Amino acid sequence: GKDGREMPNGVAASLEGRGDVAKLRGDLDGAEALYRESLDIAREIGNRERQSSALNNLGVIARQRGDLDGAEALYREALDLTREFVNLANESATLNGLGRIARKRGDYEEAERLHNEALNVDRKLGDRLGESQELARLGRIALDRGDHDFAEKLYRDSVRIVKELGAPFDQWLIDNGYTEPDAEWDFPPKE
Repeated sequence: GKDGREMPNGVAASLEGRGDVAKLRGDLDGAEALYRESLDIAREIGNRERQSSALNNLGVIARQRGDLDGAEALYREALDLTREFVNLANESATLNGLGRIARKRGDYEEAERLHNEALNVDRKLGDRLGESQELARLGRIALDRGDHDFAEKLYRDSVRIVKELGAPFDQWLIDNGYTEPDAEWDFPPKE
């Protein structure tokens, strides 16, 4: 019954938290091992929410290593699970990951579609920081396409939300992965 699942669920959550710390320290191997362990427990006890979260984290690591196909497969599995039990926050994170992969592959149309989908989920959730992040990513895609005016508008909207929230801008950049090793999302863009 439920009692028998409480402990393993707590263990899975703790492993995932330790994975986050390892990832922040740049220890991708350590983080991956912890997320995999969390995923195994979550599968054993049938906690689909924890599974989707672990899969999403594994997707991020695969993407940071440049394994786009592996990352995409992990994100898609996570997305199927999040839609099954409707976890909008996980869904947004997964769509965001898939959008970043599409952009890296140069498929700007698909990247735009996925980031717009994530933006709609963030708006449904009332997640203003998430909304600002997706606007910035859409701005980056507009820039890739050479649409500088639209890019500037999206970046301005993004920054406006951050300022409205009173979030410290430097912290926002860090929280939103603008300091990732692959410097995938220069903000403001260097070119």
